[in-house]
Amino acid sequence: MIKVTVAIPVYNDEQFIERCIASILNQTLDQQFLEIICIDDGSTDQSGAILDRYEKEFPNIHVEHQMNSGSPSGPRNKAIELANGQYIYFVDADDFLGEEALERMVAVGEKYDSDIVVGKYKGVNRGVPEAIFSKNPEFFSFYGSNALTTISSLKMFKVSLLHEHQIRFFEETNIGEDHTFTVPAYICSNGIAIVKDYDCYYATRNPDAIKVQLTKQERPFSKVFRFIQAALQAIVSLNVEESKINRGLQQYWDRLMNFEVMYEVNKKLDYSRKKQHLASLAPLLKDYGPGESFQFFTPIQKVKFRLLEHGEANELMDYLDSEKKQEDLQVYRGELYPATNAAFKIAIDERISFTHANKYTACVINAYIKGQNFIIEGHQYHSRFLPENPFLTVLMSRRDTEEVYRIPAKLGLAEKSSGSPLLTVPEGKEKHGYFHAILDLSFVREIEEPHYFDFSLVSDYEGYKVQTRLMADARYFEDSFGLFGTAKIGYFDVKPYRTKHGNFSAIFKEPDKISDKLSVEEAVFYQNGDEVRICVHVHSKYDGFLDEVNQVFLAVGEWSISGTGLTTQFKNGDYFFCMDIYLSKHERRKLANSYVAFVVNDVALKMPDIKWAR
Repeated sequence: MIKVTVAIPVYNDEQFIERCIASILNQTLDQQFLEIICIDDGSTDQSGAILDRYEKEFPNIHVEHQMNSGSPSGPRNKAIELANGQYIYFVDADDFLGEEALERMVAVGEKYDSDIVVGKYKGVNRGVPEAIFSKNPEFFSFYGSNALTTISSLKMFKVSLLHEHQIRFFEETNIGEDHTFTVPAYICSNGIAIVKDYDCYYATRNPDAIKVQLTKQERPFSKVFRFIQAALQAIVSLNVEESKINRGLQQYWDRLMNFEVMYEVNKKLDYSRKKQHLASLAPLLKDYGPGESFQFFTPIQKVKFRLLEHGEANELMDYLDSEKKQEDLQVYRGELYPATNAAFKIAIDERISFTHANKYTACVINAYIKGQNFIIEGHQYHSRFLPENPFLTVLMSRRDTEEVYRIPAKLGLAEKSSGSPLLTVPEGKEKHGYFHAILDLSFVREIEEPHYFDFSLVSDYEGYKVQTRLMADARYFEDSFGLFGTAKIGYFDVKPYRTKHGNFSAIFKEPDKISDKLSVEEAVFYQNGDEVRICVHVHSKYDGFLDEVNQVFLAVGEWSISGTGLTTQFKNGDYFFCMDIYLSKHERRKLANSYVAFVVNDVALKMPDIKWAR
């Protein structure tokens, strides 16, 4: 039983055809389950002779010679008629397969009894479709999927599917012939299976090739129009449920809007020619529209569809231009609508709201204590429009209750910021810029247990209000960190942190004991006669804590030693205290034999063994 027919259209491929055939003959799938059909499309080089030699040597290779047809469509259609395999796999003569490709593809096809199998592509000097493999399970339905991101026929199809629905390639053009074949096959299929963990198909671009590769030619618009029209006609002619045809049309038009139409818009042509090309597509929309499946379009797709359907090419190009700038929406009566006139009118007339098309994000990049204020700085960004001076509010929500504190926020950094922002606003978001909010911490006066707070930002512009959870920039909030501040209300702890979901939150709590925050790492006494310099290395768990210290001395037994000195911060969390004092011989002896503690704000810290040096 033949499981796979590999169909190869060949035209002047003497440079590559042996590599292609060798990759098939070297498959791990046993050759008894495999046949290779090569259609020589009137080659004028040695391709035909090379194929004849392989046919004589290998019994599972069959070669057909024909007059040149000018495209791969005719040879592929002939291969379908000749195929004896359960599946037919279309391979270009200048490409080749990974050695396990057929074994893996047949296995997944049989596992799900799938009508279509797509093996992972690997580009050689070119890009290849990737989204179908990264965003789908091993077997999925065409409807609602992103399968049309790969529309080439370089896939494996059940031969019975092609015969049952009379699916064939359009032979009257050598550009875009895959559209007339793959889209109908997708629509009629019971599903699509994929091999996503192995490079099955090596798609090449050969810059040194003598000929222009058939499937890699430039596309004049006249031919683009012909294959689009032929594909649409092939879809509506299918003998399947009307709902499948409508969904297929909707997904195909979505593909055309995102790829073929945008390709024409981005071409280096004068404006009048672009307008002419787009306007010529309007009759196709009227004849081959998606019917009731129009409802499945996104708001953006609906407006594009209507602009093209009405022949408003100028307005469509204006809208597409504004969309590329990400400033294509405006606020009207508290909701978002297209900013360009024609698109706005369509959206209003058909009640197409774009409110959910805008994505609002905000991220904290700095948080610090100043006086009794907790200051948050960050950036906020609207993906689809640029509001002028929106009213911003930070919501601080306590997790264990329904309490919500509303803190007014302003654009820009705080006037008395802790310095320049640690991070710049991400590229492309500079126009939306920074914001800051100042929270008076007096409300934490009586906290008996830790309070967890989550933070959100609300933007209100002309009645359009949107809220987003504040994120914490991972480059700044590596895990979590604490801030210790002092104000008129006394000491308090604020510990902002980045949650496992990347959000910005904070713990407000009573302070830890000072002795839990500080430790004396080393103490060295330098003696020079009666003069003694005392150097103490203190480590603080929270950077900035010792800035609030107002009393430092040594406790020796029942008496204390203080003197003039200098406090130096060596690095974050590490401080050196140096004091110069005068001690008599008796006092030095007493110092050596007594309990010695380093006292910070009336809290005695245990000292390590004192080192004496001269």
